[in-house]
Amino acid sequence: MILVAGGTGFVGGGIVRELRRRGHGVAVLTRDSKRAASRFGDLGVELREGDVRDPTSLGPTLRGSEVVIGCQQFPNSPIENPSRGYTFEEVDAKGTENLVAAAKASGAKRYIYLSGLAPPPMRHTIGSGRSGALRRPCGKAACCIPYSAHPGCMDRRTGPSTAS
Repeated sequence: MILVAGGTGFVGGGIVRELRRRGHGVAVLTRDSKRAASRFGDLGVELREGDVRDPTSLGPTLRGSEVVIGCQQFPNSPIENPSRGYTFEEVDAKGTENLVAAAKASGAKRYIYLSGLAPPPMRHTIGSGRSGALRRPCGKAACCIPYSAHPGCMDRRTGPSTAS
C-alpha cells in the first residue's frame, strides 16, 4: 500500500491517479474523508483520516503502508493562516517531521518527500552549485533524507555540480 499525504491537493491528486492507473494500492491521508470522497470517484482509493500537525493521529493511519509520499500543504498555500495552524512551519516543516517519524514507527520501507520548498529538515548549507545550495541533515531524529539539493545542483552519483 502507498499512502499519499496531500493526496487531495493538485500535485498529490495527480500522483494518486497515476499510481492507481499503474495498479498500485493507494491510501490518501486526509483531514476530512467525507469531503475527500468526491475527489476520487470509483478509483478504489482508501481514505484515512489524520492530520500531519497531530502526531497522535498518524500511527493508526500509516499502518500497512510500505511507502509514504509526503506532498502535503496547507489550504490556500502560500497564504498562511496562523490562527488555524496553516503555516509553512506547522504543516511543511513540523508536519513532515511528524509524518517521517510515524512512517518509521509503522515500518514503512520508503518515504518520498515532495515540496516546492527546500526540505524543512535540511538547514545547513555546506556547498553550492549552479541552482542552489547542497544541504545536509540537521541531525533531528525524524530526518531520514541523507541530503537534498535544489534541482540541477547535484548528481547523486558524483556529488555537487562544479559547473558555473
